[in-house]
Amino acid sequence: MMGNNLVNWKNLQNPVYKRWRWSIKDPCMAERDSEFYIFFSAFYRDLVKTKSHVIGISTKDWKTFNDPLLYLDGKEQGWGGMCSPNLTEFGDQYYLSFNSWGDMHPNGQKNQLFYITSKDLKNWSDPKPCAKNLTQNKRAIDLALYKHNDKWIGIWKEQGVIKAAWADDIDGDFHYIGDDGNVTLYQENLFQKKKGFENFQIILIDGEFYLLAVGYPPTDPFIFKMKGTGDKLEDWTYWKDPNKICVKTEDFNKDQYAQSPFLSDWREKNGNFYLLYAGRNEGFTHAGRGNYKLALAKSKDLKSWFVP
Repeated sequence: MMGNNLVNWKNLQNPVYKRWRWSIKDPCMAERDSEFYIFFSAFYRDLVKTKSHVIGISTKDWKTFNDPLLYLDGKEQGWGGMCSPNLTEFGDQYYLSFNSWGDMHPNGQKNQLFYITSKDLKNWSDPKPCAKNLTQNKRAIDLALYKHNDKWIGIWKEQGVIKAAWADDIDGDFHYIGDDGNVTLYQENLFQKKKGFENFQIILIDGEFYLLAVGYPPTDPFIFKMKGTGDKLEDWTYWKDPNKICVKTEDFNKDQYAQSPFLSDWREKNGNFYLLYAGRNEGFTHAGRGNYKLALAKSKDLKSWFVP
């Protein structure tokens, strides 16, 4: 499944993945040895209450999916659930970041950030906290990680504000960039239309850094370009020139068409970018998350998007 047949587009139809009684969102993915590994938040009833779980599955053809290879609910550590995975690769290791879910936890803590590692996308380490020195006793979600110039960069949402921080060691203390770490996603008049942004992904495209984020309301995905090069720490706090991602509305995503997207640059494999995203038709089931299902779109220029 290499070359132009990396994804057998003609034989696919959106949604590419759904599961009865599950609401599936916040996806991310990677391809390794002609197999695709997909991680997401799954909202479903756990005993008597709907909770979020971080689930990992794999497929070779986007039609038949293996049983979950990763299942995280945080129950043993006193968390109410786990949510919002984000995947990145550095060296010979994959890093999956995520956060605890639910504003009420048996352990009495607020939502925190975590990560796990793997060399093959199948076998994963135990969860470790990330940036705990900054986020403990604060509500923190949607962690995106990147390593640049031997420093770890983290972007997340903390108490409703987007933050950027750095660390020499992913297991060490993180430090806010600038006085408070606040991140600006800038375009004139954009803030008059959007109350906020979430679901972040940091991606390097043709030597320049971009930040994928979802603005709401309404829930629309944008790709922002970094103002600088990333070599200065302050570059990570200022993103500009958003390009809105417009994918087709289909039968499954009439209410929200492209929630929590994840972008993969597979141009070297077959000339395309691929977007994995979630769509829904309503927002009242599954603890108010709605009936999300996963879909794919592709593009050669990040402007025109095509669905199978």
